[in-house]
Amino acid sequence: MTVSLFSLSVICAVFFGMGWGNAAMGPLLTAFAANVGLPLSEAGLIFTVAFFGGVLANLSGGPASDRLGRGPVLLASILLASAAGVGLTLSRSLPVLLVFAFFCGVGGGAVILSASALVSDLFAERSVSALNLATLFFGLGAFAGPVLVSLSATLWRTGMPALWLSSAVGIVVEAPLVAAMTRRIARGVSPSAKAGIAARSALEARRASAQGSFLLSPLLWVFGTLLLFDVGTEQTIAAWTTVYMNQSAALTLEEAALVVSGFWIAFTLGRLGAAGIASRWSSDRILVASLAIGAAGVLLINLGTGRILPSILGFLLTGLGFGPLFPTVVAIVGRTFGPNAGAAMGITMTLGTLGGMFMVWFEGTLIAGSGPAAGVRLFVFTVLAIALLAAAARILTRRALSRGSSPG
Repeated sequence: MTVSLFSLSVICAVFFGMGWGNAAMGPLLTAFAANVGLPLSEAGLIFTVAFFGGVLANLSGGPASDRLGRGPVLLASILLASAAGVGLTLSRSLPVLLVFAFFCGVGGGAVILSASALVSDLFAERSVSALNLATLFFGLGAFAGPVLVSLSATLWRTGMPALWLSSAVGIVVEAPLVAAMTRRIARGVSPSAKAGIAARSALEARRASAQGSFLLSPLLWVFGTLLLFDVGTEQTIAAWTTVYMNQSAALTLEEAALVVSGFWIAFTLGRLGAAGIASRWSSDRILVASLAIGAAGVLLINLGTGRILPSILGFLLTGLGFGPLFPTVVAIVGRTFGPNAGAAMGITMTLGTLGGMFMVWFEGTLIAGSGPAAGVRLFVFTVLAIALLAAAARILTRRALSRGSSPG
């Protein structure tokens, strides 16, 4: 097996593990809160703190992996996220719980960032397809997480073993694989990988000289705000759907956790479908189709509040539509900002993480204060905001092209 193929296999396994651990936290949110006496209305604080850790990881992980290497940062991040996940399940005081939530965010954010950067280094021109494949495995892990929480709760009356197992896999399986991958890369990478790394190094001076004007681009902040609402909606659905279906449709928490798994598998299928048609459809067309499907799902959720089948179908459609949004927008950002693509992705992904921080918290206050129906009305607003921002990005791009200048 070549270095690149082995490395991609390891990274896919890492993304699977991250999806598993990330998605398992949503169905366990009420259990975490109960362990420390935190009211349900404030339980979103756990995710807010975790996302704050993710923001710091997005801002610092890139420079750290540049200096220390992608592999060592990825290995340390996996170990940190795995240990923090166990700490979450064992916490019995709010300060301790929030400390572990923070380190979960730092570790998870650094894993995604360093793994994505490593794929870009190794695969050069094929990085888009390789990253799409890795993202699919994140979605598969996100499907498995809530299923295992539900199974664990059924067998042992607690969903915590699902997160223990995720952490154990990270330490016992993923970490040794990453260590082996790092050694193999150090011994020799493929010619295409060397070319990709050399090309990125050659762009550093251009990035530095263009940094000021790049940060002033309105298009950068439009894309970033779009990802803020996109990631915020995805993470809010992941965190609160279990509670929403329990309160609105009277499903047990174990049954409601399966709805979260359904959302994630539809989410993954949406990305698979987008990858399949990407060679025939433009990114703009994929974006519009994804938004239309996601909007249909959000509408059905709102119309079907309190009814099981319409609500489930709504979450499935929403997952199917929202799945391709993030990778499609990130690909557009990379193409638009050229030599500044890495920095642009970092900023837009940071804004996406901020969306997860604040929307998960806000959704909790809505459900606790005004009921489940008010909670899902938030998604109507976010879909409209994403649509308006996508239209604004298209207008800004066309104006820049008509002037004969780069949109970035």
